[in-house]
Amino acid sequence: MNKILLDVILTDFRLERPKYELTQTYTHEWMAEAHAMSASQQNKGRMNQSKFLDQISPLIQRYGCGSSHIEKRGSELTDFTHLAWDKMRIFNLERNPQGQGMKERMRLYDEAVDRIFEKFYPQNHKEPPNDLIHVTCTGYVSPSGAQKIVARRNWNQKTTVSHAYHMGCYAVMPALRMASGFLASSILSNGKKSVQKHRVDLAHTELCTLHFNPSLHTPEQLVVQSLFADGFICYSAFSVENPPSRETKGLKILGVREEILPDSLEAMTWITSDWGMEMTLSREVPKLIGDSVLRFINSMCAQAGLDFRNEEKNAVFAVHPGGPKIIDQIQEILELEAWQLEASRQILFEYGNMSSATLPHVWQRILENTSVPSETLVVSLAFGPGLSICGSLLRKI
Repeated sequence: MNKILLDVILTDFRLERPKYELTQTYTHEWMAEAHAMSASQQNKGRMNQSKFLDQISPLIQRYGCGSSHIEKRGSELTDFTHLAWDKMRIFNLERNPQGQGMKERMRLYDEAVDRIFEKFYPQNHKEPPNDLIHVTCTGYVSPSGAQKIVARRNWNQKTTVSHAYHMGCYAVMPALRMASGFLASSILSNGKKSVQKHRVDLAHTELCTLHFNPSLHTPEQLVVQSLFADGFICYSAFSVENPPSRETKGLKILGVREEILPDSLEAMTWITSDWGMEMTLSREVPKLIGDSVLRFINSMCAQAGLDFRNEEKNAVFAVHPGGPKIIDQIQEILELEAWQLEASRQILFEYGNMSSATLPHVWQRILENTSVPSETLVVSLAFGPGLSICGSLLRKI
């Protein structure tokens, strides 16, 4: 495994919640109403809206992720809080059964991300980061929210902005490699002994609910629409040799690994469409992951000089909760105890699937959990288009 990954600590996790917290029971009801309205408008009133509502509601209950697995999800959109279609900014379904197009959705994304970066970096923020990596797959606006906050705070000569876009749920792993490379570069350019503290911040801004499309009624889409939520989190990376202080608590990176599984290109996609971003998800995804995950973890541990068999029973696992079945499958294949996956289940239950922002939420939960002792190995896994399987090994310190 690349040596530059061996001396980095992740710390100072800070999350911001979306404007609106909606229970899963309520959002299922809202989804059913939206699907019925969309179907009625698509058929120019020839379809009985109440009858379609009676048909789609049980399908959402059948295929959607229920409240026993997700209690609530967050969203930046006021639209999800009411059913007055004519007053909605994106989902005025009486005019457009798919909702507004990409341009208006990106305008809302831009506004929301500006708000979040103001929260991450208020006027009285301490020192600016040397590098700021903006991670997202749900919005594309230039200049980005990261660039704008640097300009507004007059950090132009202090902070370099980089973007890690469009990789989906696993994007945190390439972002870790970027952060490690920036830290290594600072050491090489300044000299290991004389280098001042170099800080790399990673900021995730995901507005997954912005891409809901009520005109798509397939079981696959009902699964997707019931899982994803908005989420925002920021954290910092330092060299272990140059932490903010001797008392710094965090997660030390031992290694990162990424693979694209063979013969899996069509298993998962995330593409732009006229109305927003559209996801496809094959039924083969759990099997493809299941067939590869043990070999993948063994390879990742071997590259970091660890024996997975010796570490497994005492490790905790940060598994990206693409859905409850993914966590269940990983637990079964690796023969894990419930406590080892507790943080992943908690984050899914409390917040839903927030794409790339999800794993950092899980890491923060593990870091703050006093029952997880220092020196515990944290095995992290995430999956995405490619089909990509990505992981990291972290040590709680």
